[in-house]
Amino acid sequence: MSIPLFLCFVQPSFAQGNSTILEGWQMEDNSRSSWDILWTCLVTIFACTWTALHPQVPPYGSSGVLIKHLIWIGAILAPELMTFTAMQEFWEVRSIVARCNAAQATAIESSPERTKPPAEVQTRQVQAPWTFLQGFCIRMRGLVLQTRDDWVYPVRPATVVPLIQAGIIKQTDLRAWEIEDRAKADSLAKAFTVLQSLWVICDVIGRAAYRLPVTPLEISTVAYVVCAVIAYASWWHKPKDMNTPIVIHLPYALDGDEIPLHIRNILEIEEKLRFHLAQDGSAESERAQDGKEEEPNGVLPFLVWVCKHPSKRWKVFKRKFKNRHHPGSPTAEATKASPSADPDMEASGTYSPTDNVGKSGVSGPTNSFQESLKVGQQLALDMLTFIIALVFCGVHVAAWNFTFPTMAEKTAWRVFSIIAFGICWPVIIFGELPLFRMWCTYGAASQVAPGAMGLKPLVRSGVLISLFIYAVARLGNIILMLISLRALPAGSYISVDWLATIPHI
Repeated sequence: MSIPLFLCFVQPSFAQGNSTILEGWQMEDNSRSSWDILWTCLVTIFACTWTALHPQVPPYGSSGVLIKHLIWIGAILAPELMTFTAMQEFWEVRSIVARCNAAQATAIESSPERTKPPAEVQTRQVQAPWTFLQGFCIRMRGLVLQTRDDWVYPVRPATVVPLIQAGIIKQTDLRAWEIEDRAKADSLAKAFTVLQSLWVICDVIGRAAYRLPVTPLEISTVAYVVCAVIAYASWWHKPKDMNTPIVIHLPYALDGDEIPLHIRNILEIEEKLRFHLAQDGSAESERAQDGKEEEPNGVLPFLVWVCKHPSKRWKVFKRKFKNRHHPGSPTAEATKASPSADPDMEASGTYSPTDNVGKSGVSGPTNSFQESLKVGQQLALDMLTFIIALVFCGVHVAAWNFTFPTMAEKTAWRVFSIIAFGICWPVIIFGELPLFRMWCTYGAASQVAPGAMGLKPLVRSGVLISLFIYAVARLGNIILMLISLRALPAGSYISVDWLATIPHI
């Protein structure tokens, strides 16, 4: 955080050190033109947002193209949200993989229903452990169960453990080649993004070293690169653009008597998420039949879902933001009295606030496809996201003394940058109060259900207003950095010669 503030004072040395004479739009008669600056930065920003996105598997009958485009727009306005989502999923998948491996060992050692020959049991004992690729596949709705009468049950992290212990799901059901075949991973696009991002960073460092002016668009592009690097690292093993899930066919009918009781209990927990496949291949869930729709996961996907029909879903948004239970609420007290799904947690005396615990110790659909993290882990993750947001906003503050076409634009840039930088503090302070309360009441090792944070109405309204102001400030910075290209310092059109040897666009 101190680095951006330090740069505010040293920026005059290379922001205006070469020349303060402004020149209009330059064509190809200079070492680099205005179009070169614009094209390079826009391509890099596109590569750091669009190619970095790893969306969830869309529902049956939907391609997910519109949602991905809307999420991409959100990533341009607030790339730190994309980074937060990526890090959140990484830690959740890390927990999912650990629980799957533990369940696999338990199923091998103590499953009473296995009547396999000793040779096959020995083979299962040495089977490969669950991987991050498989964990991400479960987290992103990439695995479903289909009954004999064409009822489909999405497999959530909360249900995967009992299903593994029951022998319904095996590690070999999620083959790496099958997951990658359904995904659209583009190694060339990833390599291009890495090279292009590396070149932009070297260009900004080189221009600063040679005391050549750096444009606001270039310094902002560096901020996008930082967020994209963290998102890429977190999503490195996540399948990209996987549109169809892997199906495990169950040898039972939904209403048949042959289905074992413990499996029926697990499936009953998911009855609100199940849907039926019609003969024409279309799918309709019971929630859709009742006039309800399943709420998507993640910050950006949920906001997109709300914005598609604001008049219908604004109440849902307020309920989702308001009804996040917290210590002291009736929901939390009721949950505290309910049995935990984790025996180790019960033995340690820690608290696991999970909603709708069913007969099999599986949390209900209100927790959706998110994995429950510990309070300490969630708090550390939120603090890391806060630091990333400060760095992203601090990079724009570092352009405090950059040259703009007019003094009004320079002042507007400073105001927008300070607003975005300052708005992060109240959001994180008031937004994390429920987690701090849980930390003090139940300890850092207690589990926190996804979204188990409640805010008082006044604080909640303040956080929403702050987020809106932040979005306006970010949009203002984007507009200013684009229109500033109409008049730049003369030194902005001088390129660093040795950078031409690095492949770039």
